[in-house]
Amino acid sequence: MLRPTKKIYYVHQGLMSFVKKDLEILKDNYEVKSVNNFESTIYKIPQNVFETFWCDLVFCYFGSLRFSVPIILAKLFGKKVVILTGGYDVVRLPEIDYGGMRGGFRSWLQRKLVRMADHVICVSKSNMKEAIDNAGIAQKKITMIYHGFESPEIVEGEKEDMVITVGRVSQENLLRKGLKFFMDVARFYPHIPFICIGSIDNGMREKMKDKMPSNVTLTGWISDKELEDYFRRAKVYVQASMHEGFGCSVAEAMLHECIPVASDCFALPEVVGDSGYLVRPGDIEDLRKKIARALEDGKGIGKKARLRIQNLFPLEQRRNALLNLINAL
Repeated sequence: MLRPTKKIYYVHQGLMSFVKKDLEILKDNYEVKSVNNFESTIYKIPQNVFETFWCDLVFCYFGSLRFSVPIILAKLFGKKVVILTGGYDVVRLPEIDYGGMRGGFRSWLQRKLVRMADHVICVSKSNMKEAIDNAGIAQKKITMIYHGFESPEIVEGEKEDMVITVGRVSQENLLRKGLKFFMDVARFYPHIPFICIGSIDNGMREKMKDKMPSNVTLTGWISDKELEDYFRRAKVYVQASMHEGFGCSVAEAMLHECIPVASDCFALPEVVGDSGYLVRPGDIEDLRKKIARALEDGKGIGKKARLRIQNLFPLEQRRNALLNLINAL
């Protein structure tokens, strides 16, 4: 078997599930070296220099200023650069103090950096619109490729009256991920468990202790197996975010036949469609009503939600699109 001829330097800020999934796709088809440039960036300059010189293409997962060295070096060495935008890098939401395009010198630098890419991958129509409107990326340089998912096996059984959400508990995510709205609406359902799944920033558990109703649980970090168990058991999944570039956790929950209740903004309507409930962002009363309807629903809408993700967002579709793009470059 011939050794792959294309060499890719994969630069990221942490191997979240979707980042790891794309890395595995590339490793199956090319020679790939990867680096986490999130911390101690200055100490990784020698590695960035060596690997950028070695590779044929630099693949950056997000248009972060932390990736300035490999991107600039790639242009100097005549190598191709692909940047995948996914959220903060092309967002401008000053009302919740979020996004890399809110203005100022740092935003100007980030805009310049993202525009250096030979090609940009966006993960939703909403994300692509932000890349064009906020970052000024030419549409001809953009390919929209939805995230892709493998379908888990479904264990037949009754869903529990349980409402869950996934997101790191941080000051920023109280609004961006809608964790505040999730906890506020839980007060209307004192006998139903509301589970917030995700790691907890230092000091946040103590800060939230007196603000959460007793039926809300913060799990902290849990394993993938434990997360799947929550998806399997919970009847309702809530994503009350003020912004999502795609909404991977929503899709994963839908694949486990959870009924989604999500904000009607940015990419979430693309994911949920007519297979769940959309609510006005930040509207607690609307969120309360839609959760009540979801809790009353039968199994049919959960099965419809699963079929939607299977039909519209299969992993094979993303794999093929990624490989076709890279081969074309």
